[in-house]
Formats: sequence, structure tokens, C-alpha cells
Amino acid sequence: MIDYGDRSVFGMICTWHGATHSRTWPEILICTLIATLAVAIDAGTDHKYLLWFTQEGHNLILLPLAFLLVYRTGMAYNRYFEGRGHIGKMVHTVRELARGLTTYVKGDDQQTQDRRANISRLIAAYLVAVRLSVRKLESQEDARAELAGFLTSSEMEKIKAVKKNFVMLIVKWIGDEVASFKGQLLFDRAMDFMEKNCSDLMESWMGMHKLATTQMPFPYVQMLYALLYGWMFSIGFPLAVAFGPIGIPGTTLLGYALFGINAIGQELEDPFGDEINDLPLEFFEKACKSACKLMLPKALVPEALEPGGNGTGNGSLSKIPSAMGQASGISIATSPTSMTGQGLGNVMAELHRAVDFNGLSADMQVLFTQYFDRYDLNGNGILDEKKELTQLVTNLVFALKLGAHLPKLLEVVEAVQEPFSWQVPQFVEWFLLQCKSLGPS
Repeated sequence: MIDYGDRSVFGMICTWHGATHSRTWPEILICTLIATLAVAIDAGTDHKYLLWFTQEGHNLILLPLAFLLVYRTGMAYNRYFEGRGHIGKMVHTVRELARGLTTYVKGDDQQTQDRRANISRLIAAYLVAVRLSVRKLESQEDARAELAGFLTSSEMEKIKAVKKNFVMLIVKWIGDEVASFKGQLLFDRAMDFMEKNCSDLMESWMGMHKLATTQMPFPYVQMLYALLYGWMFSIGFPLAVAFGPIGIPGTTLLGYALFGINAIGQELEDPFGDEINDLPLEFFEKACKSACKLMLPKALVPEALEPGGNGTGNGSLSKIPSAMGQASGISIATSPTSMTGQGLGNVMAELHRAVDFNGLSADMQVLFTQYFDRYDLNGNGILDEKKELTQLVTNLVFALKLGAHLPKLLEVVEAVQEPFSWQVPQFVEWFLLQCKSLGPS
């Protein structure tokens, strides 16, 4: 992003790098050449053959063209600052989460400090994953290599398995680590505060992802380009008839203005790229990392979490419960990969076979109950908010290793009409019904 605060007016006008005419000069040149040709034809034929080129037709088209052009640019401007708002929320949330882990979590023993340091590591991975997502780089191996610098080999395997939207997994892992501090908090509601931070991390990314993946509707852009290019590539003829050689610089100025306004819209529509006028994601990543560095212990290196690995300056991690197991409040015995040796196929078979809570195995009943209790955010024993349902379904799906079906299930969650009031049996019946609609795998 260009900082122009210390530049003079003429300095800004004469700037090439990042200016609209650095993108639109080919179109401006073509319009100027067409206008020059029109003047030459008009003068060489004694003004006989271009008399039918009048400005009335162009004047009629100018109104819808101006509307399409200005409205599109205004929408792009709104998207740009909406994107800045989502980034600001991300930075604020990371700072608040780091503050909460320092203020609300009791204890400075090695194990507690290592857990804080592990969250710092996952936050760094989250920031990279967000950038890869909004810049559509998740499928590139070299981009994944940067993410691998913050994740263990087992975590990277799970990342590769989902192929895209890595942020969802990482936020889930951050939430699991935050939940491991239950029992070490200054007051019980502190967990709600930090859980809200995890939810805000997801919301910030989803807002940015929406802007990065949703273009202006094709018919709108198609109509705009057809009118803009048709109008500009023909305006030189009526200007040549009306003004003679003066029409050439007039056409050039019109091209500079209209193609420039269109270029502004193109530039601002996706504010998360790596062009000069896009929002500097790397700068905001550094702001988040600085907050973690200031308030949390030094981030763990992934090698510290590998089997047999030791922390670098953080002590051994052998006594820390896994963020995927005990740390989340779900014992290893009740995780779906260890329930009496069940594999993914058997888990799906059980979900398809059961019709209610009583039809589930004892281990699966415990799993559903513990996740329900954890994501009952207001502690009333009832699932009655869309936010609670979204978080419960998201984390339960990953616990059951059904991540490939998450987008479909979240669509169903969005369709649930409020108000609703579900206890564990009602939620299980609803969830089992949705699993049956997913098919056998």
C-alpha cells in the first residue's frame, strides 16, 4: 500500500507506480490513435463521410455507463474498507486472546507456559493460513512449505487431507488448547471470553474469505465493459467532427478518466492480493506476532511437539496433554479413532444406523455429551443459539473425522430457524438425520 502522506500534489499526480494510468495506458493509447485516425479521415474527405457520427447517441449511452461505472467503483471501495475492518478485527482478537491467556490463566509453571507458547505457535500458523486462503495459494506446494514451518508433521498431514480452508482446522486446534486451561482460570467466565476470541478468529477469516472469493456478478461486469469499451473506442469520431484536431486530446482525457475509474474498481475489489495498492497482510501479521511476543512466551517450534522432541527454550513437552486429546477435555478413550478400534467407516456406519441418542455406543454417547457441554456457551444445558450450534457442529465434525462434509453441514446449520431449544437427545437426533443425508462415506 502506498503511503502518500508526505508527497506534494504534483508529486502524486506525476507518480507512475501504483497509478491507474500504469494499467490503462494501452486502452488510452488505442483511443488516441482512433481519434487521430478519425481527424485524418474527416480532414482528408472534406468533412463529408463522418457527418453521421454525432454526439447525441453517445450522450444517450453515457448515463447508464456512468451509473454502472460509479456504482461498481463505490462497491469496490466498500469492499476494500470492509476487508480492512476484518483485518482490524483479526489483529484485535489476537491481541485480546494473548492478553486473556496472560491475565486470566493462573500459573507460570513450565507446563502452563508451554501451553501458552503452543498457542502462540498456532496463532502464527493461523496468520499464514489466512494469507494463503485469501490469496488463493492453498494448493501451491511452496506456499504450504511456509505453513509447515509452524506445524508438526501430523498436523500437516491433516492440513493436506482437507486440501483447502486450512484456517478452520487451526482455529479448532487453538480452541482445544484454550480449553486445556479449564480449572486454571481466575473466574469461570474467562473461558467464555477466550472462546469468543476463537470464534472471532474464525469470523474474521470468513469475512476476508467472502470478499476474496466473491466477485462482482458477471452480467454486471460484462455490461459495463461492453458499454465502456464501445463508447471509448468510438467517441473519437464525433469529437473529430465537432472539434477537429482538438478532439484528439479530448479523447485522451476521457480515456484517462473513464478507464482510470474502472481501474480503481478493479484494484479495490480484491483488497488481499500482493499488488501495490492491496492491503499489506504481512504488516498486520507482524502486528499480531508482536502482540504474542510481548504477552506470551516464545512460540514453540514444531519439533518440540514431535515424538521424542524437546522444546527450544521452553522445556520438555512430554508432560503436556495433547491438544487433540486430553487438552480439549475429551479423553483419548472416547476419541473416535480409539473407540474399540473403530475406523472412519465404522463411525459412519454407527451414525447411519442410530436414530437417537440411545442407539449410539457408550463411547459415542460420552463424546456427544462432552462436546455438547463444552459448546453450551451460556451454561444453561440447552443449545439455543446459532453460534453455539455452529461451533458444536464444526468441532464435532472434526472430532469424528468428517471434515470433508463440514461445508454441507454448515449450510444446514445456517438453514436452522431460530428460536430453537435442544438438549443433548434432540441435538443428537438432528445430527444423525443430517449424517444420513450425507451418504455412506
